[in-house]
Amino acid sequence: MALSWTQDRLGPICRYAEDTAIVMQAIARPDGRDMSVSDMPFNWNAQTDVKKLRVGIIKESFDDITNPIAKKNADASLETIRAIGVKELVPVSVPDFTTNVSAINVESVVFFDEHARAGRMKEARNGGRPAGRLVPAVEYLRAQRIRMMMMEKLAQATAHVDVYLVGANPIADGGGRGRGEGRGQGRDAEAARGAAEPARAATTTAEPPRPQSITQRHFAMANLACYPAMNIPNGFLESGSPTNFVIYGRPFGEMDVIALGKAYQDAAGFHLKKPAALDT
Repeated sequence: MALSWTQDRLGPICRYAEDTAIVMQAIARPDGRDMSVSDMPFNWNAQTDVKKLRVGIIKESFDDITNPIAKKNADASLETIRAIGVKELVPVSVPDFTTNVSAINVESVVFFDEHARAGRMKEARNGGRPAGRLVPAVEYLRAQRIRMMMMEKLAQATAHVDVYLVGANPIADGGGRGRGEGRGQGRDAEAARGAAEPARAATTTAEPPRPQSITQRHFAMANLACYPAMNIPNGFLESGSPTNFVIYGRPFGEMDVIALGKAYQDAAGFHLKKPAALDT
């Protein structure tokens, strides 16, 4: 669901990476109704040789995984990536730059203004983000200028790779779902999201934000820069909840992301596994 003119990151949720290419082939084009959509071709090549991809890694994101099972699964994922022909994982450094420049509060208010005025947003999550009305126009525009500077820094930091890998902590050891940049990165995403939404934070607490880890800072930056990414399940916790890692690409680099995701899935096979209740 689109929430923001400048932060739309729409994409498919599929079991198999190549299935996402089928969906992207249908949706990755202008429809004549949204002038912000870029007319960039998406021509999926199922024969892409992942051995030729420049694959990077944010090493700290894997080192910082605290759950021992998730850590074991993450290490095994890296071994699988190497086994399919990616011999070198190139280090990617995350720029030290502010991520407190999100526009989603303001833009979400505009999106849902008609429904909010009609009283239909009272039961919605965040109530349509009413705090967005409290952001001065000067601060909104200044934040967008800073955001562009941040995007340039991230582009420079990732220019030497085609795709790169980011590890993820699961949200919980038990019944909670682990999330990856499909739409977040577990507790890393929760912390990064809080740091990226100053208007909400200002209305709830006067305490300064907690320092971000490198993984959290990267997630907020890539989120605001609208980098394409694919959340890849790589095993399971004792509860049966999946663990994951995330493959990121540079803007309009979806095909390389999908190609590496497909190659990993073909080798690892986790996409073929189902919960025990569905096996009968």
